[in-house]
Amino acid sequence: MSRYLGAGEYLGAVSSQTRHDAVTASEIVHATGRRLPRHTHESAHLCVLVAGRYMETIGGGELHYHPFAVAYHPPHFSHLDHQGVDRGE
Repeated sequence: MSRYLGAGEYLGAVSSQTRHDAVTASEIVHATGRRLPRHTHESAHLCVLVAGRYMETIGGGELHYHPFAVAYHPPHFSHLDHQGVDRGE
């Protein structure tokens, strides 16, 4: 079963968040490497990895991200995350 996250809600620590009309910009920091449970985001969002490593499991496949990688997640997107040992931001 997937945990459902509302707009602007994340499983990592939100270090800053700015809202303007229908757009929310959030900085999420994972201080240590960890695996997050399957979850679904209500809203579409862009994910930009600034530092560290990040892996997503979608269906039966894996996507690996490195700094400055950008990913689009459509609304109601369900996935698993794994932040690398050198944190993800």
